Amino acid sequence: MEATYHLNPGELNETFLKAMQLLFQDRRVKVTVEVDAETELDETDAIRTNKPYHEKLMRSIQQAEAGLIEEVNLDQYLSDASVDVH
Repeated sequence: MEATYHLNPGELNETFLKAMQLLFQDRRVKVTVEVDAETELDETDAIRTNKPYHEKLMRSIQQAEAGLIEEVNLDQYLSDASVDVH
């Protein structure tokens, strides 16, 4: 026997568990939890729906395309960041 439920985390409560116990009774069950792909935003959609982040990202892309980028020496940056300032 197999059953598929599409739930929000708040619906995983004692009532749900009791229903599972009643449905499957003394049978051993396997529980697998996964994010519903139909409701999951992919990375691109997540950025597009976060308007402030999307606008900042688009400005950064435009600046990079216009050659307005700043090169950073990561080794120097990390070295400067590790200096303990009191």
